[in-house]
Amino acid sequence: MAAANDNSTSRYAQRHRTWDELPPKRRRFYFWLFLLLFLLGPVGRIPLEMAGASSFLAAMIILGLTVVILIPLGWQAWKELQQRRASGEELPPRPVKGRTVAAWLVATLLFWGAVAFVATGSGGPFFPLLPILCTLVAGRRLMQWRRQKTNSAN
Repeated sequence: MAAANDNSTSRYAQRHRTWDELPPKRRRFYFWLFLLLFLLGPVGRIPLEMAGASSFLAAMIILGLTVVILIPLGWQAWKELQQRRASGEELPPRPVKGRTVAAWLVATLLFWGAVAFVATGSGGPFFPLLPILCTLVAGRRLMQWRRQKTNSAN
């Protein structure tokens, strides 16, 4: 009898990869993501704020720099993943379930509610990045789920 954590019989079994087993472009993307968000982001704000930039402006400059660096790396990692899936080296994506879509939609509503609450209490400008990202992911999951339902009906 298989162990409780053994997913070898599942069609969508996923291995937990080590850093060395990741494909090179995905490893590069994760490295820069970690470096920019946790090391260079907080440290890079200090000289900007010392130069007289407001905290909001410094955060937007760091965010813009992060996006400019991560978008091409993410695109390369995504293309590499598609090539690996086409060659059979990677498993196909797991099917999206209705529960997953519902969870993303609830999380999106909660984040937007929190933003509305914070917006009424704070006088300064802020950028609701997390609710926007959550909205994008929820929309993508909803489209994937609808596409799966139409493909299975045909």
